[in-house]
Amino acid sequence: MHPHEGTYQTGSRFGRESSQARFNRPHDNRDNEFPASSFVLVTRLQSLSLRSRPANRNRRVAIVKHFVYVLATLSSTLLTSACGSSMKNPDIKQNPNPKMRYEITLAIQGAPGPFDSINGYAFYKVENQFCTPLQPISGARLPPEKDMPIVLERVADNVLRGTIYLDPLRDEDYFGLGVCHWQLQSINISSKFGEASFDSFLFADQIVRQESFKQYFPRKAYGDNSIKDMNYTGLTSLEEVKPQYRNDFFSTVLTAKEHIE
Repeated sequence: MHPHEGTYQTGSRFGRESSQARFNRPHDNRDNEFPASSFVLVTRLQSLSLRSRPANRNRRVAIVKHFVYVLATLSSTLLTSACGSSMKNPDIKQNPNPKMRYEITLAIQGAPGPFDSINGYAFYKVENQFCTPLQPISGARLPPEKDMPIVLERVADNVLRGTIYLDPLRDEDYFGLGVCHWQLQSINISSKFGEASFDSFLFADQIVRQESFKQYFPRKAYGDNSIKDMNYTGLTSLEEVKPQYRNDFFSTVLTAKEHIE
């Protein structure tokens, strides 16, 4: 069986900064460093010590933002449920002629075996929340969000490729309060085997800058079904892992490249 045979679909969502202007901000070094045991969400967040070197502190920004947007998405979902049907879901329209195209490549290196599925989504959100109505109970604004699947194809051993657009959704006045502007937040590709999912991700500013992002995952987590629906975001550096244990990890590299026709 090929190391990555299975279904090649797409699947989960994560956010990022919403301002297009931030795409051109100074480059953040996202090669975060964590203790080797920090694979669970709570443990990982607790491990982000402010006593670390300034460079290391900057490297932690990407992972912290990743979890912040996960929690924000969950909070938004709960808030929407609490408010009931006070805000009508808009009829989101797709852009018939998107132009801002990027090629996304996932390379998997040294995985212990095949994956049941390799899933991913591009996550979009309305950036200007004042085009949405206030909720009558909470007073909050809930900008619309949408996940769009990425079609992935295997182009070589352990390499998959897909295409995304920055502008697949149409900017419109959905609520009579002004035009809502959609913006890509992030992409996430999840390689799943059993109960364990290994999540590779890029934020929109990384995509626009055509960056690569490497993550390391514990080999022992592959095939570990002790926790249902367990997600691993991995380490972004093995610098703090003792040399004799570095072979206990496999890695993924997610790369974005602008497609110019």
